[in-house]
Amino acid sequence: MSKKILFLKIGTLSNINRNVLAQLKLHFPDNEILEIDVLELVLSKKKYKIANYFHFILEYGLDFLLLRKNRWAFWDWFRVTSYMFKKYKLEVQKYAQNSDILFTFQTGSTFDGSIINIPHFVYTDSTVLANYFYPGISIRSVLKSKAWMKLEPDVYKNAARNFVFSSNQQKSLIEQYNIPANKAVCVYAGMNKATSKITEEKSYLTKKILFAGYNWERKGGPLLLKAFRKVLDVHPDAELIIVGCKPIVDVKNCKILNRVSLTELEHYYHEATVFCMPTRIEPFGIVFIDAMNFKCPVVASNIGAIPDFVINNHNGYTLAPDDINGFADALIKLLHNPELCKEFGENGYKIAHQNYTWENTGKLIKQNIKASLKEN
Repeated sequence: MSKKILFLKIGTLSNINRNVLAQLKLHFPDNEILEIDVLELVLSKKKYKIANYFHFILEYGLDFLLLRKNRWAFWDWFRVTSYMFKKYKLEVQKYAQNSDILFTFQTGSTFDGSIINIPHFVYTDSTVLANYFYPGISIRSVLKSKAWMKLEPDVYKNAARNFVFSSNQQKSLIEQYNIPANKAVCVYAGMNKATSKITEEKSYLTKKILFAGYNWERKGGPLLLKAFRKVLDVHPDAELIIVGCKPIVDVKNCKILNRVSLTELEHYYHEATVFCMPTRIEPFGIVFIDAMNFKCPVVASNIGAIPDFVINNHNGYTLAPDDINGFADALIKLLHNPELCKEFGENGYKIAHQNYTWENTGKLIKQNIKASLKEN
């Protein structure tokens, strides 16, 4: 009987997990893959959940009071305590006992799913210390508790290979966590698309600007509104389509759609003239790649992973995340020039299909896992 692969995750990771799992099944067809949501595994035990309320208050203190009104922020932090970190590891070890495991593979880096003497692999979009790379960010709002951050380096040190989405996260592992370069491998990520190619000719005459993000503030929504007001002075028929969230706006020509399915989102990518998201923090941003797949020129912040795939004046424009006039000027220029939009859109499409497909990421992961298994 062949050995098993233990696939460890928390939630969907913005639809990443289903794609990674599909690639593991494709490249390791002879091995049964056991899929475990470690958060569900731990919280299924009521005693852990009750105990973690105490540790959460102890580790985050005043931040707990500040975050109480934000349900999503609360649960994002509730699962990232030193207590939960230790329980994740304990329960994974219990689950894996008596199983013949070839290797373990986890997505995300808020837990350490490694098991002694079993090769372990991590695929993550962000380290915590990488947040220091972002300008103008309140570090308190993104860092975790001191107790948890003392444990975080174990996630990367215990991995045979750390796979990352982008070069800025690779830089973080090497420079901030002292991980050897051969154990910090950039394998990119693929698109969240339901279709493999565009079958209809795209029009750049609609003057529709698309924003797609769950976190309005963090993704730069308020800045985009200020820039859009300036756009309307020149293009009064321009329209801003907001997908993924439901902010209160007082600007005309804004269409707010809240959350939609991936299939519905494809429609808005296809209809958009330009994709714009002046995000303030961006470990990766698959929505940018999705937009490029639909031949949208991209206007974005020059931070995080974005410069890896948005090349200034080639498939879009990158600007400082607080540059309201710069974003407005870039949008005005593109709405005024459909031919330039088409050129940028074609260039972005090529970049997306050369580097950012799950097939490409899967092959890189497979190659590195097999090389690592030979070393052990």
